[in-house]
Amino acid sequence: MEAIDSLWTAGLLRRFLAWLRRYRAAFFSSLTCGLLAHMFAFTNKLINHDEAGCLFSKGATVSSGRWGLGALDSILPNFSMPWIYGILTIVLIALAVCLMADLFHIRSRLLQVLLGGCVLVSPSLTGTFGYMFTSSSYGVAFLLAVLGVWLVCKGRLWAVAGLAAVVLSLSIYQAYIAITATLLVLVLIRDLLQGQQVLPVFKRGLFFLGFLIISLGLYVLTTALVLNLTHTQMNSYAGSNVTFQLSTLPQRILLAYQEFFRSFTQGAYGLMPGTQGLHLLLAAVSLGLLGCWLWTGKRPPQLHSSAAGAGYAAATEHQLHVPVYCGRFHSHPCALQLPGLLSALSGAHAGGAP
Repeated sequence: MEAIDSLWTAGLLRRFLAWLRRYRAAFFSSLTCGLLAHMFAFTNKLINHDEAGCLFSKGATVSSGRWGLGALDSILPNFSMPWIYGILTIVLIALAVCLMADLFHIRSRLLQVLLGGCVLVSPSLTGTFGYMFTSSSYGVAFLLAVLGVWLVCKGRLWAVAGLAAVVLSLSIYQAYIAITATLLVLVLIRDLLQGQQVLPVFKRGLFFLGFLIISLGLYVLTTALVLNLTHTQMNSYAGSNVTFQLSTLPQRILLAYQEFFRSFTQGAYGLMPGTQGLHLLLAAVSLGLLGCWLWTGKRPPQLHSSAAGAGYAAATEHQLHVPVYCGRFHSHPCALQLPGLLSALSGAHAGGAP
């Protein structure tokens, strides 16, 4: 029995290494860009209120609905270690980038490199490293959020495993449901851009919507069970201060669009003053390439789409990181990466190294 288990483990490891070799450009690009962008945070101890109070803990866990965060104590000790947890977080997100490349069938090494750069230099990750005591745990949550999408897109039989991955991700950091939802929307957009009929894509979208609703429902039920078993009450941060009324839904949708455009007009959410125009220009170029493709029915040359993606990645890098590490911790909306990513996806099958 031990021999069989050993052979199975060795075979599984070989398959994983073969898969990782296929996306090694994305993996090593992520490692390189992550180190270049965040080395300052790894070689210094950046203190804010939460970091100072949680040098030897992960903060609120079960009482904030983050029971998975507490469960990681046995794997990731309660010490705020910038160098160790910083490197571990980058490795975890690099694996998530490889899953993204596989999910969107990005074979071009250049586009894999650009994808890794865009994800790893995002200011949202800069904000995560402002809370180093949970950074590696959030890296696990990010990987699980992407893994859930990767699994559900492999087929409906894999959806159960995908549900488990998303629920575990939510149990560590609830905000990463946005990562899962964004990737599912991008999958639908990719299907439409590749010429699939609207009705099958619409049905798949309904399936994805049901997947998200069931994931949230399972998370809520599991959280309620954990709270009951541990005799814990939800704290105000995650409980009574979080309310939802159906009548406010139109107002909240409008607010979401207003906040998105504030990123360009007011320099909010990590966009440094002076770069808004550059982002608008590069987004217009990317969307222009997509418009030409949709109008003519032909894919733009890979060089054009890659150049647009490279420019967008450079603009993202340009807004980093020292001013943020010196006292500006802001989130960065995933939607800002959408034009550049779609431009890259449009050229993903246009050639390039396998």
